[in-house]
Amino acid sequence: MAPLGQLSAEGQLRELIEERRQRQGADGELWHLGPEERTEAIVAGDAAVITGLQVRFGRCAGTLALELTWLRQRAMGSPAQAGAGQ
Repeated sequence: MAPLGQLSAEGQLRELIEERRQRQGADGELWHLGPEERTEAIVAGDAAVITGLQVRFGRCAGTLALELTWLRQRAMGSPAQAGAGQ
């Protein structure tokens, strides 16, 4: 989790999510949550993906249990394009 825009502002995260979904579809298990309460978050089914994102974006990682159906209903959107809303 990070303040809104801190993960997605440059557009790299959007590209990563879209590329992964093109290759793996819904089985890619990578979701973007936001913007809720001025925050955004990335959720992945594979801890190695989170470790890679943590290295790339420099944020803290944690563990949270979420229902797959909930994620597919509410977190399938991509982050805004770079520069949107600025």
